Amino acid sequence: MEAAKVDVRPGGVRLTEGGNIAADLIISEAGVAVKYNVYLRKDDILLQFQSTDRSRVELAARLLRLAGVSVEVKKREGKRDV
Repeated sequence: MEAAKVDVRPGGVRLTEGGNIAADLIISEAGVAVKYNVYLRKDDILLQFQSTDRSRVELAARLLRLAGVSVEVKKREGKRDV
């Protein structure tokens, strides 16, 4: 089996209300693309994807793993799955 090829495209750099830098990061593999939010904070980098569709979240996590990122899927407390 051949290794998966992952394409990463950065874009949409902006300044947040808190004065941090944020950007859009699109990771795609086999024609499937997912857009993540990346926040460059004072001491770390936060990579975030939110959705109420659990299967979409699992796909987003899989693409991150293919790109070599350690990822954790969590359910946000509240009325909806996020």
